[in-house]
Amino acid sequence: MKKRFFGSLALIMSVILLITGCDAGLNTPETSEEPTNSEISDTTVTEDSSDGEQNLITLCKDGNSYFDVLHKMGVAENSVRDTVYSDFYQSMVFLASMGGIGNGIPSLETADFYTPTEGRTVILLGECSIEESKQALREAAMDECGYRVINDKIVIYGHTVEEIQKAAGEFVIYLNSVARLDDAGKVIVQIPRDVHKLIDNDLAVAEIPAVDVGDERLLCDDGDNGRLIVANNCSMEDYTGYREKLEQASFELYAENTIKDNHYATYVKGDAIVNVWLECDGYMRVTANSGYDVLPKEDGNYQTISETGLTMVGDSVDGYGLFMFFRLADGRFVVIDGGMETAMGEKLYNELRKQAHDPDNIVIACWIFTHSHHDHIGAIRGMSTDIANN
Repeated sequence: MKKRFFGSLALIMSVILLITGCDAGLNTPETSEEPTNSEISDTTVTEDSSDGEQNLITLCKDGNSYFDVLHKMGVAENSVRDTVYSDFYQSMVFLASMGGIGNGIPSLETADFYTPTEGRTVILLGECSIEESKQALREAAMDECGYRVINDKIVIYGHTVEEIQKAAGEFVIYLNSVARLDDAGKVIVQIPRDVHKLIDNDLAVAEIPAVDVGDERLLCDDGDNGRLIVANNCSMEDYTGYREKLEQASFELYAENTIKDNHYATYVKGDAIVNVWLECDGYMRVTANSGYDVLPKEDGNYQTISETGLTMVGDSVDGYGLFMFFRLADGRFVVIDGGMETAMGEKLYNELRKQAHDPDNIVIACWIFTHSHHDHIGAIRGMSTDIANN
């Protein structure tokens, strides 16, 4: 019996390692990088055998599976996320099938259309419309992911696809560690109702308060150890309340501004930078980054010679190619992006001459390119030629 038991577990582990990879992360396309510098905290709760099965959630027993996997709508719209979800689901189906499945294969369904079935546990993979999924993310720090049980639902959570990938891989390995065989050789998988594994990615954004306002929140990785959170249906009270949370967490106000019904504030703490802005349409956006130096504050030691202003430039092509520039009080300009066509450079050059305090002495203090696509860098080529020729 023992030989058969360990032989089955070895088979489970071999398939799990094939699916998750030796680093306990599910396979995704090579473009999806797993977060680095992570540490898995020692927070898994062990089973209390004295209370028997009443404190356990049964996923597999007697040749039957008692769980379904739920995910957010629109999985197919993101190939990386789709791969993470489908790989996790296949590993769960394999685990359930080890002892034979007497009541059907566990389903992979969209949370919005799932009909709860008595006696079946749901595994919530990533943020979805079910409240327990949202609760797990609200209570997690910006750099945390993991899995936990809330109201008898198993929640695998993370702020990014890569974090969900990592948490799902850890959960599969955990299930493998608690799987056992009954006397008939059927797999039994049971977990404590208070199990909670926390994975800390050790990012500087960890100390940033969670965004718990609005009806729905979109959380994503904006690259370079950063987070972007977008919440809808937010009020001025939500905006000021979150700013108070930042101040209570020892973040210092760096700058703030209001333009009509749009409100902006930047806070810093160490090398962490948080930007908060409430838009006139009720969307509140929070960006959190680390590892950057903030720009020095203006010392006010300049002569005001121009009225500040913002100008949009360009004839767009199917919505592409628009760009803008700011005129500063001291007469200099800040240009952002640069149109689709090289000919746009001449248009920008003429517009700068029109607005410059001295048309023969145009000073561009800064030219910012959001990214290097051709519809954002065309003008600089043309304008450089115009300046050289004039």
